Amino acid sequence: MSERTEGDLDDLPAAVPARTLWGRLPLVWILPAVVVLVGGFVVIHEKLAQGTSIDIRFANAEGLEGNKTKIRYKDVEIGEVTEIRVSRDRKQVIVTADIHRDSESYLVDDTRFWVVRPRVSGAGVSGLATLVSGAYISVDVGHSAVKREHFVGVETPPIVTADLPGREFILHADDLGSLDIGSSVFYRHITAGQVVGYALDPGGTGVTIKVFINEPFDAYVTAATRFWQASGIDMSVNADGVKLRTESLASILEGGVAFGALGDATATRVAADTAFMLYPDQDRAMRPIETEIRAFVMYFGGSLRGLSAGAPVELHGITVGVVKSVDVEYDQNAGSLAFRS
Repeated sequence: MSERTEGDLDDLPAAVPARTLWGRLPLVWILPAVVVLVGGFVVIHEKLAQGTSIDIRFANAEGLEGNKTKIRYKDVEIGEVTEIRVSRDRKQVIVTADIHRDSESYLVDDTRFWVVRPRVSGAGVSGLATLVSGAYISVDVGHSAVKREHFVGVETPPIVTADLPGREFILHADDLGSLDIGSSVFYRHITAGQVVGYALDPGGTGVTIKVFINEPFDAYVTAATRFWQASGIDMSVNADGVKLRTESLASILEGGVAFGALGDATATRVAADTAFMLYPDQDRAMRPIETEIRAFVMYFGGSLRGLSAGAPVELHGITVGVVKSVDVEYDQNAGSLAFRS
């Protein structure tokens, strides 16, 4: 092999370093490229994290603000109000809100929304914390499998939420008395439920009241159960003296309902939404069921002051009946008035 001389080495071309992509770019373009990449990453991340937009209709927007009012479930934030506008018919407001992606499963057909504000009702005082934090929208998640994005908010907070164990029952009465939504239902002087709604019957002949009995008290509602008004103070006078009876101080102030078993307390358990009669007091509710009823008409020549419908009819001190009505009748033959009972 022949050896190369120094002159031959000088004839070889000089080495040139290879330039990368960043090296071929002018330095002034590097910073904008980084900004574009970071911005694209942020946009993609926000898009992936973006939840579902829903509309909720309310009567008014009192206490609500766009991009500020939160939506909470069990006091955990799951969304935020983004926009508030008046409906086309100007009867309601439409609240648009974004619900977090991980809470989209809550948006089903029977989910309910309401605005939490300070309120005073038969159930007590609620929402006082919003005096400091401001109003927010609370959620009661339903059990339906049907998805939904447009809702009508309820104007008053529901007394019973979907996750509260228990059952509803229906009571029929002549009038509402002092009951209201939120009034307590008692079992053996223990608060066992609440009144959750009422409505006037068709034709105005009475009222229908819905009560919710919490678990485990709902197991004591059987075919032998009787419900009665427990509002105010029940006072009676008999051979044992004067008796005062009431369920609790709360029932005196805001009304209430009580229930108990007539006869066999282990009677067949009834299904939810079973209808019962609501008696005006415990004595009438717990009267034995009459197997045979006969009506009598009695005439009195003297005054019947103090006698009225509902008064007991006694035989040797034992109640055997009840006065249904008291009327005045003119006797043409005798030419005088007589009192009929």
